[in-house]
Amino acid sequence: MRSSPPRRARACRPRRRCSHGRRRAGGGTASAAVRASSSRRRRSGARCSAALRAPSSRRPSTVLHVTEVERAPVGEAERLLGPRCLRCLGPLVEDGAGLVCERCGARYERGPRPGTLAVGRPRSRFAQELDAEVVSALEPLLDELAPPACTEAAIARYAEEVGIEIGNPVWEGRFDVARALPQAAGVVLDLGCGFGTSTVALARSATHVLAIDPSPARVRLTAARLRAEGLHNATVAQADGLELPLGDGVCDLVAVVGVLEWLSLGASDPLLTQRKVLAEISRVLKPGGALLLGIENRYAAHYFGGFPEEHVELRFVSLLPRPLGNVYARLAGRGRVTTYTHSRRVLLRLLREAGLDPRLGLALPSYGQPQLVFDEADFGPAWDFYLRHVFHYSSPARRAVGALATHSPPAGAIVAPGFFALARNGEAPDPLPTVVTGTADCHGDMKTIDWSGREIHFRPRLAPERERAEPLVDGWNGRRWLSAPIRPSERRRREVHLLQAALPLLAGRSTRHADLDARLRSLQEGDRAVAQLAAGLRREIVEWHRAELAALEDDDATEVVEHGDFVTGNLVVGDDGALVALDASGGWALPGRDSVVLALDLFALRAGAKAPDVDVGLRALAQAVSAGDRAALLAADLLDEEIGLRHDVRRASRLALLAVVRHYGARGAALDGMRAFAERAAGGELLTLLEHLRDQPRAGRR
Repeated sequence: MRSSPPRRARACRPRRRCSHGRRRAGGGTASAAVRASSSRRRRSGARCSAALRAPSSRRPSTVLHVTEVERAPVGEAERLLGPRCLRCLGPLVEDGAGLVCERCGARYERGPRPGTLAVGRPRSRFAQELDAEVVSALEPLLDELAPPACTEAAIARYAEEVGIEIGNPVWEGRFDVARALPQAAGVVLDLGCGFGTSTVALARSATHVLAIDPSPARVRLTAARLRAEGLHNATVAQADGLELPLGDGVCDLVAVVGVLEWLSLGASDPLLTQRKVLAEISRVLKPGGALLLGIENRYAAHYFGGFPEEHVELRFVSLLPRPLGNVYARLAGRGRVTTYTHSRRVLLRLLREAGLDPRLGLALPSYGQPQLVFDEADFGPAWDFYLRHVFHYSSPARRAVGALATHSPPAGAIVAPGFFALARNGEAPDPLPTVVTGTADCHGDMKTIDWSGREIHFRPRLAPERERAEPLVDGWNGRRWLSAPIRPSERRRREVHLLQAALPLLAGRSTRHADLDARLRSLQEGDRAVAQLAAGLRREIVEWHRAELAALEDDDATEVVEHGDFVTGNLVVGDDGALVALDASGGWALPGRDSVVLALDLFALRAGAKAPDVDVGLRALAQAVSAGDRAALLAADLLDEEIGLRHDVRRASRLALLAVVRHYGARGAALDGMRAFAERAAGGELLTLLEHLRDQPRAGRR
């Protein structure tokens, strides 16, 4: 579920999106569950940069007992393991060609993959050929992983190899908000499990997850991910979402994210269909249980600006009265619009009609790719935080929007891009927690903000019990602060200020001399990073890097306690201009990483890079040096402070190279522009740049 809308097939082979369907988005030709099983990806997500390869040559999966009952590990005794009865959560046992519940006697057919279930015959028939190709490649790939493995990282590596961008269907951070709810520790229904991302995320916290999807391909992929992750407290079933095959009062939490609108696809009365779905959800919830519903806002501000509605890909269609919207869609060849989204008022009314007590949260920039989720009662502080720490000022238009958005009234929630509704059965829900997402895969942290206590709480996704809290620092995220001003001259002034403020921070770090362990550890990290790079580089370039790093083995350097990720996005600039560095992760190491990475990141940002990009930063810094830019002079002072640029430029070049490759390795081999940077460095461009920087006058003596 949660997909971008499909396009109609063309005579030639079309360029595909990774979670695209093949049928018309708004018409009644496709059944509800086909569309409901489409990917979790929203229109704002990334698109494929190239068509997928042919299906994998690996043999189909033969892994048995994917979710079979096993003994609970220490500390997990409260979890219900193995496939469970959807009606009563009793254990299932083999019974001829199917499975039977030991407790209530309910019978189930075997699903599309061993260990999964099939319930009835979903009214839909899954017909997304691209999903079949994705699963045919990913399922055997996942079956080769030894649990516990991070499947998001494995899928991301595969996507990079074949030149595609799968996007948010595999981004676990999207479901941090669900895990932040207390009901997530109980029995959870994941309605429309899609690529399995939500099921995997929820299974890390839940007693048991019941994952349902009408697509056999996605049921197989979900089960394969659970096995690879080592998560056995889930039951995956191919079933229809319109009539839930669950018993009454089974669930503590039901997650329906990007699903409700697709369940009404093709219905003669979409509103009635959605009411029936919500009534079914209310039936399966325990007293006090909660529904988390993610859906677009029918009257989102960007629709007024002419952005196409995501489900039918027509501009302004959601803003029109339903009958007029149907006429418009038919004239455009889309058929009737049956993928209903709702305004704030109507959404709350639908939830109340289902017997639930709701309140609304907002998701920015969208519920499909949430960077910040918060209760609408917290609009004031959350909106300010979003503009200062999350919103990307990456173009003149976005800078203008950001400047105007600072004056947004609380009523701006009415035109928010999407909602996360929280509704409880028989009880008023607590306010939705403020959740900051964005960090990748299972190794990231879940982050929640306590506005009253002015703290931000961090919980590792893999070990949520290890919670820590840090003060919520007032000010701007350094990256946003640098790029927000509309006038270029003000952006340049801020670059100078940030580099000037960074100098004393770096100079104040602890140092010590001739720490052989720290030197050896730094060089080993560099060697491992070069080994990771080697597959994409020519042999002579790899050997050059190894020789440059080896030349530092006998270097009599002074080691420092480095920050470890001293980029603009980890700096906070206070309203008084003071600079604070966050998220330090380093220890004793050879010098260079902090100053080099900061300089390259700052100039990459100036050149328009949306994330740290060492190749773009190298080229932009070279241009700034040629122009005699004051920020470039300050960058030279920064590098001189840490790696002795003006004392020995050849040694400084090696330390700078080590700094970049270590940063690449520390980021899990995910640093934009790394291979191009490596080629330029081997070609002498890094040394040439540092020689030019060495020859510049000090910034204070210009």
